[in-house]
Amino acid sequence: MKKIIGEIIEVLKTGHIAREKQGIKKCLWSVIKIFILMSALRLIVLLFTGLVLYLLGIEIPENLTQTSLSERSFMGRMFLALILAPVLEECATRLGLVFSIRNFVIATSLLLFYSLHYVVNKIGIVDTIGSISMNQRILISGIYGVMTFVLLVKNNKIKEFLANFWKRHKRVIFYASFLFFGYMHLFNYELTAQNIMISPIMLSSHFIMGIFLGYARLKLGLFSAIGLHTLNNSITYMKYLF
Repeated sequence: MKKIIGEIIEVLKTGHIAREKQGIKKCLWSVIKIFILMSALRLIVLLFTGLVLYLLGIEIPENLTQTSLSERSFMGRMFLALILAPVLEECATRLGLVFSIRNFVIATSLLLFYSLHYVVNKIGIVDTIGSISMNQRILISGIYGVMTFVLLVKNNKIKEFLANFWKRHKRVIFYASFLFFGYMHLFNYELTAQNIMISPIMLSSHFIMGIFLGYARLKLGLFSAIGLHTLNNSITYMKYLF
């Protein structure tokens, strides 16, 4: 555990940690240890957050995602919480921590997919341009992904610029990753002025989770981060899954 804590501090300082190739058993044990440490810290943060909100006289907002999840079928809940959400969120916010054309295209396409939903469908722009359906978001993100891939393959200057940017600004990219991940979950709640104001407190446990997931992605690989995310969701949403 001390090693994990030390390496997470190192990641927060530098945005980077050397990749460690492990066998399946050792990797699973590493994921479990990270999960235990992450859960313990998140529990402490959640208790502190609850106390702060209580002292401020603010009721903890209802998680609308958990409510809507409970309304789906058993298989639908399992698929969304344990497969689709971990895979898409990790590919969107953690895949791009390591630069390559493939990683950049997939990550930014998914970030565009999520952003179209949050910005257009969730924040009132809907009244101006109308909502964007799932199929429209997939189409727009797909077109962007193909165009970006072709551009990067044919233009070495842009590719080299991005690669150098990633190399020089690893910490900025790491922080952007877990902050975006945290604020994605703001849309699990009603977007009131109060919820937006207290969002740094309300989302603090998600920021913690994002840091640990980013560490797992860099240290053990993307599949380990997805596994850690799935393990977390299986516990967090347990009462909604069964």
